[in-house]
Amino acid sequence: MSETLFFEQTFPLDAKKIITPVRIEDIGSNRFFEGEALWDTGSERTVIAECVAKTLKLDTLPFGQVTTPIGEADVQIGAVLVFPGNVRRFVPVISAVMGGEERSCDCIIGMDVIRQGDFSLCRKGDTLLFRFCFGSKFKQRK
Repeated sequence: MSETLFFEQTFPLDAKKIITPVRIEDIGSNRFFEGEALWDTGSERTVIAECVAKTLKLDTLPFGQVTTPIGEADVQIGAVLVFPGNVRRFVPVISAVMGGEERSCDCIIGMDVIRQGDFSLCRKGDTLLFRFCFGSKFKQRK
């Protein structure tokens, strides 16, 4: 059986966001959530939506207030496994949990995950090719 070392996805040239599948698991249980993740190199930390945390019944702790592009927000944190691209490779992260009804995805993959692999976006003909190669901190799910 071969190991998944990377995943890739193509987007139209006029794509405004890089949104891919994601699987998020609660570290302490078998609960998981499959949804969409926005890749954001401007975000220091991976963020999951409050509704995802509730679905996972995630144990969270208060973190405090953070500044976002739309203002101040109270944040909780919780430990999760993030499977970028919805493949069999994951990395554990302490994710921020943010509320709010306005969201375009279930998760924001921040630099805490991105810097553990190789992120590339290049033009391929009339599309954009997004590729993420998993670094050594990503583990293979059996």
